[in-house]
Amino acid sequence: MQRGYVKLAGVLPTRRDLARVEELVGRIQGVRSIETAFNFARQPAEPDQAVKSRLQARLNAAFPEADLSVSVFSGMAVISGSVRQLSIKHGAVRLVREDDDVQRVLDAVQVT
Repeated sequence: MQRGYVKLAGVLPTRRDLARVEELVGRIQGVRSIETAFNFARQPAEPDQAVKSRLQARLNAAFPEADLSVSVFSGMAVISGSVRQLSIKHGAVRLVREDDDVQRVLDAVQVT
């Protein structure tokens, strides 16, 4: 992000997923403008729901005191929510990034 400007690119299963990505990124503090350059897969990525469920369970187990949620779109994981410590935020991002099915991580976690 540079001066509130965010550019996103990649492959998404559907246009509905694009709307969800834009909504999530728009919630990040300081984002003023979002430019997207996504292509759309012919078939929705079925494994995304399984990856999301697995990651959410891992986040809940590792950080039970944190208010974290994760969404997955064609290998891109979006982590959002709030935590009390920066170290928890970094740990959550690391946990998601280490998953073999995740190619990119978008961190929208707020430290409160």
